Amino acid sequence: MEAVTGVSIVIPTLGNHAVLFETLDSLRRHGGNSAEVLVVCNAPEAAAEALGKEVSARHPEVRTLVTPRPYGIAQACNVGWRAARGDKVVFMHDDVLLRDDAWLGRLSEVLDHRPDVGMVGGSEGKFLDRTPETATGSWQDARECDWSPTISMTRKSCLADGCLFDEKYEVGLEDKDWALSFRRRGLKVFFRPVDHVHVGTRGSYTLFLENKALLDYYTREGVRERYFLAKNRDVLAPAYVARGLAKWGRRDRDWGKTWWVKLYLRYYLRRVLRGFV
Repeated sequence: MEAVTGVSIVIPTLGNHAVLFETLDSLRRHGGNSAEVLVVCNAPEAAAEALGKEVSARHPEVRTLVTPRPYGIAQACNVGWRAARGDKVVFMHDDVLLRDDAWLGRLSEVLDHRPDVGMVGGSEGKFLDRTPETATGSWQDARECDWSPTISMTRKSCLADGCLFDEKYEVGLEDKDWALSFRRRGLKVFFRPVDHVHVGTRGSYTLFLENKALLDYYTREGVRERYFLAKNRDVLAPAYVARGLAKWGRRDRDWGKTWWVKLYLRYYLRRVLRGFV
């Protein structure tokens, strides 16, 4: 497979953590040299400045951008694609370690051969209101799905045409909502696997949740879920919307989930320990 040109890779990040640099190293080793790479720092000003200096020192080929306001992955994605020079844009988590030299070409091929596909992901193919049996589109080893997070490629023209990230989502649901913007325009979402490791628990999607304001935001899950369902009821199956609204009702928290309690405890424990340092 030939080298792919005209691609920009946007990596939203919150902090100066080791896995981000492992991600950039893996890009350098596995095909990223042919693409423009943009790290979009969504941290407070001082942390963003420090991160920019370290990225420039270790990866001078990478462009570093800073968002107008701290926090908010959807905002960082929008800042990134608007600054991108490529005709195609990849949004990638900052804790992805690539192991496939041909991954850019594999994703790009789908968009080149299928004008009815608006976005193709390389990490996971997930479903919302449909099943693999009812989402039947395919091309070679690529298959239709409802959303495909973590590594996602689209055309810049789709973004300019309104397939944007909704900045009302600071963290969580922004990728599902974005995927449905393609469906609204009559475009499919595909998944074509690329070889990689998604570290998952050490990147910014975890670091975001160690910030108190965002911890409070994240526990208001019901508010976001109701907004997501109301906004997208024109393209989601009515039964799916009805089930979601019935599940959440007026509740903001799912008390069956304990992970957010653990995050709160970890946050306050770190505050206490810092007080003894």
